Amino acid sequence: MIRIALFTALAEEHAFLRHLTPPWERLKLHAVRTYRKRFNNVTCTLYETGMGREAFERAFEFAFADGDFDLVVSAGFAGSLDETIDVGAVCVGERFLALSGALPLQPERTLLASPTRPAALCFTKAWDLRRARVATVERLQDKRSLAEAIGGRATLVDMETYHAAMGAAKRSVAFLSLRSVSDGLNDPIDFDVETLISADGHIQIHRVMREIGRSPRLLASLITAWRRSRRAAAPLAKALRAFLTLPSGDLRRIIEEQRVSMVHALESPCR
Repeated sequence: MIRIALFTALAEEHAFLRHLTPPWERLKLHAVRTYRKRFNNVTCTLYETGMGREAFERAFEFAFADGDFDLVVSAGFAGSLDETIDVGAVCVGERFLALSGALPLQPERTLLASPTRPAALCFTKAWDLRRARVATVERLQDKRSLAEAIGGRATLVDMETYHAAMGAAKRSVAFLSLRSVSDGLNDPIDFDVETLISADGHIQIHRVMREIGRSPRLLASLITAWRRSRRAAAPLAKALRAFLTLPSGDLRRIIEEQRVSMVHALESPCR
């Protein structure tokens, strides 16, 4: 049996997948919202982590305390720093970059390189997935300024992927990143996401309503962001379903390729 740990930050990032592939078992009495489903020869355990490094690392430690896995998949939405990668495009990560501080950015901490190898390339080409580097930031920032600072070519930005890649590499576990673009380079996020989330990284409705009460114009921005996230959710779910239902032989080849890649990345991080 192949054991896959699938991590998403928010419910919106996995809801469409669960809709496409029912039923999923909700595991109760877990500190992290957790679901599980069997696909042929695959057991997939899905963890909803919350946004940001602290929330993700807490969920990641919980997951591995609960059992071992053959593959870690980090999936969800991301912003695009490349004008050619627009809303709804699904990308497979091949380089993972951690940035610290606010603009102007502090030096890059570490760059993990995860080359896309033959078996993974077959899946990538079959589903017309873009290959991209993923820059993980501590908090959301202006995308155009970020693109100018680090170069935007084939780059996505999020708040969790690097930490997932590093966690998998430290455990010599295979890693795969699938991100769907929810906001393009020219799509502004003109509200402070941090005012809408709880300490554990989840969006709180009462916080959303409070901020709308303070600034009614925020409602239009939130509706636009929600519509873009809906456009990102469907192609992401379809790509994940295709991956999770691959023949077991293909999956095992991808897992072994990615495991070796992550071990090498940890031994020889790029700077």
